[in-house]
Amino acid sequence: MKKTLLPTLLCFAKALREGKKGAILTSVFMKGFPLLELRSQPMVVFRVGVCLFLICVIPSCKKENRWDCIKRTGEQTTDTRTLPPFTKIYLKDNIDVFITQGAVQEVKIESGKNLTSLIKTKVIDGELRISNDNKCNWARSYKKGTIEVYITLPTLIRIEHDGSGQVKSQNTIMCDVINIQTKESGDVELSLHANTTFLQCLGSSDITLHGTSSNLGIYHVSEGYLYCEDFPVDVMWGGSYSSGNEYLNVKLSLGVTIGWVGNIYFTGNPSTIETKGKGQGKLIHQN
Repeated sequence: MKKTLLPTLLCFAKALREGKKGAILTSVFMKGFPLLELRSQPMVVFRVGVCLFLICVIPSCKKENRWDCIKRTGEQTTDTRTLPPFTKIYLKDNIDVFITQGAVQEVKIESGKNLTSLIKTKVIDGELRISNDNKCNWARSYKKGTIEVYITLPTLIRIEHDGSGQVKSQNTIMCDVINIQTKESGDVELSLHANTTFLQCLGSSDITLHGTSSNLGIYHVSEGYLYCEDFPVDVMWGGSYSSGNEYLNVKLSLGVTIGWVGNIYFTGNPSTIETKGKGQGKLIHQN
């Protein structure tokens, strides 16, 4: 069996990479691989699996991350990056982001030494785009594989969260208009003092807001929850087409369209309340 193992593996891997499903079985039997013998030899099965993984997966990776699946994270390091000015943030992948409003812009990456080079940060049209190009992140422990980005900036007008990490503010962010959009599972918790706040919730993430805003607009299509009871607003309008609930604090005017099963709970005593929609969810006053 040993003499036929290597050539069979090579044929098997080549056929698998090329998508030739029919050729896989042919290559196995034509090379005389005694498949039945493997059932009684679990160690051989394990080694075969490892060989196939290395042969099939690693060559298909880009050169810069070809060995990601077997490399260690390395000791924790901090990498400070000099970037062009930005007022918007776009985030992907399993990265935690902590935002501070301050006079001097700064971006710091805290991660394992061996991961840092493939944590990408680039500014395009005033937007900081952050992504983790390391592969096989599932193979690392959560604690050792944690990637944290600390951002200080004077002005923030938009956050687009398209990842699984968390986004948090470390102080109260003062702004005129801010747009916050979530698309995946990563949660967002911010302290804001704004004139107008827009929330677009398109994924399963929860959004928690603290502070104040004169106006709040919401478009909610997901199973995530919105926690804005500690975020009093004068005027709120929006649509809920979600299975997740919303918790609001409205002073003057409240207008909502309910299109699915999620409830909208609100505190405050708005003089104007308007409800539309045919969803099963309810508008519930908690005072």
